[in-house]
Amino acid sequence: MASLVRFTCDACGFVLESWSDGNSYILGDDGKRYYFYHPGEQEQLDRIFREAFDPPRLPPVLSSRYDFPDLSSVECGNDSRYICRTCRRVSLLDEKRNELKCRSCRSKRLEEVWEMGEKPCIQKGC
Repeated sequence: MASLVRFTCDACGFVLESWSDGNSYILGDDGKRYYFYHPGEQEQLDRIFREAFDPPRLPPVLSSRYDFPDLSSVECGNDSRYICRTCRRVSLLDEKRNELKCRSCRSKRLEEVWEMGEKPCIQKGC
């Protein structure tokens, strides 16, 4: 089961949240990332396999709500949330597919939100 981490700065109250298991996605024929989450994966996969592929494909069927789908027939990945220490914006990035650069300012000064625990706050003057 995924864990929610909440980074809260004691000095300024700045808050960031992230799930331990990231954001799973399927890469559609159009190159777009189609995200799916727990619970409700089966309904989401049904929609994704209709919308993301041309022609539409049959989605995997989960035998229980605790199964992870067999996605071996499609390209997929997992995005994590990164916070930029330059512009302080959050980017969803897959370290296996993306160069780890901020999507807003292109800086490489990123911290994975999940790992912010004992690190200094990213807010200026804090």
